[in-house]
Amino acid sequence: MRLRSKVALVTAFASILPVGLLTFIGRDVVIKRSQLEFRELLQVAETEVQHRYGQLRKDVEDKVERLAQADDGFTGRILLELAQGSDLDATLRRTLREAPQVMRGRGLDILTVIGKGDRLLANGHFPGRTGDRIKTLPAKGERPRLLNERIMRAGTPITRLTLQVSREVQHKAVGSKVRVVGGVVLGKRFLRRLSLRGDTLAVLVEGKNRVVAGPAKKWKRYAGFPQRRVSLGRLGGLGAKGAEVSVVVTTSDARLAQTLQDINILAGALIGAAVLLSLFLAGLARRITRPLEALAQGAEAVAGGDLNHRIEVRSRDEVGNLVAAFNRMTSELKVSNDRLAAAERVAAWREIARRIAHEIKNPLFPIQTSMETLRKVHQRQHPDFDEILEESTTTVLSEVGRLKRIVGEFSSFARMPQPQKQALALESIVNEVVALYRADESMSLQVEETGVVPMVHADREQLKQVLVNLVKNAKEAGATEMRLELSSGRGGPQMHLSDNGPGLSEDALANLFTPYFTTKAKKGGSGLGLSIVQQIISDHGGTIEAKNGDAGGAEFKIRLPHDAEKGQTLSDGAE
Repeated sequence: MRLRSKVALVTAFASILPVGLLTFIGRDVVIKRSQLEFRELLQVAETEVQHRYGQLRKDVEDKVERLAQADDGFTGRILLELAQGSDLDATLRRTLREAPQVMRGRGLDILTVIGKGDRLLANGHFPGRTGDRIKTLPAKGERPRLLNERIMRAGTPITRLTLQVSREVQHKAVGSKVRVVGGVVLGKRFLRRLSLRGDTLAVLVEGKNRVVAGPAKKWKRYAGFPQRRVSLGRLGGLGAKGAEVSVVVTTSDARLAQTLQDINILAGALIGAAVLLSLFLAGLARRITRPLEALAQGAEAVAGGDLNHRIEVRSRDEVGNLVAAFNRMTSELKVSNDRLAAAERVAAWREIARRIAHEIKNPLFPIQTSMETLRKVHQRQHPDFDEILEESTTTVLSEVGRLKRIVGEFSSFARMPQPQKQALALESIVNEVVALYRADESMSLQVEETGVVPMVHADREQLKQVLVNLVKNAKEAGATEMRLELSSGRGGPQMHLSDNGPGLSEDALANLFTPYFTTKAKKGGSGLGLSIVQQIISDHGGTIEAKNGDAGGAEFKIRLPHDAEKGQTLSDGAE
């Protein structure tokens, strides 16, 4: 990963992480505070509902208690008329007119006076039922109860949830007795009396979800908000108890949702700003790292041998000083390299001269000895002159041949021809080498291909010379079997040669490709064979390695590029 990318990532991480953490903490704090506020609001609302309902119950009980007095103007007159045996129809006609007025005057929505035989002597909320007989609930010790009651509104009968109180009243002096029932409609008027804080909403519910009173449409939007149910009791009647009547209070969390949305928007804006900042810093880092990248490329070029590579100095800061120092180092390195190359050339020519002198000196001595012997024998007219002549000339010719071979090898090494490259299949070259040794019973060659081996661009004769030299060295070292494996690596084709010989000594491994190093000095080896092999592989852009095999014997691994003509050299570890 490049430095500018690292700067961008570190900046983004350092900016986004605190924003994300603060957003998480902020949302958590807002949610917890809002939940606490919701609980407080709902607790206050619950207390308010209980208080107002308690007041309403007491108010209704007080009003009915006042009606249930023998001296009450409305109820007492009915008791007196019943005791005197007055005309019942006349009483009913009077209560038909007066009951609604009395009911409204006493602040009630329900007013019923029930006489003997459960006859309705007065009905303020449904005058048309005056005189009817009805089934009633027992009144003794009766508490306020919730009932669904039919009432008349604008000439239309409707059913409303009511809170009713029933009391019996008896005129002790005359002995007549009636039951007075009074009550109020439990609906919007009760809800309007609730003092609710904040954005709190209350609805009157019968059962689980049937809204009896309250803003039904608005309640649908509030249905998912925090709420609390305050029970008022169960519906009464002649049968079993009915559904539970409750006031459900709820408070809107719209402000919380809006606050959380604002926090998210702010966090998103801050994250966006952090990303822009990281991109800006990445661009700034690019300007800073561009000279460093050029410096890295320059270092690679110098490592590849280009000592003429220079980097333009574009700044006067520390990076500019570093680039200038690199250029100075490259210049000094080139000068040192030129001096070293010159010294190496001188040393190489000295070594070549020494080697040539040494190699030529060895055959000169027997030549000189043979010639001196011939001269002495000739001067003395030795009777075996012909035999000695034959022996001496044979020695001279043998040593002259040796001199010619030495000169040829040195000449070949010094004047290695440039490879004549063409597209080749390694299999064809290997097959040619195998054919050379097919008739040689002392050396067995086995070839194995692993996968598809790609074509190479190479000199056929030079690659053939490489394989022949390696096989020849193995045979001279005492190997009787050699295995050639062809395969394909990441960089190009590979040749792996292994034999069953004695292997290589540590000294041989350390100096194997050094010119003039040989382990066959007694056999006339010049020490140039493997040096020529390495030179050929190098000219083809490849590499050659040598080691001892795990099971004994020597191993050589040759790697060639796909297109050696372009000089694509493989790294030692590419496979």
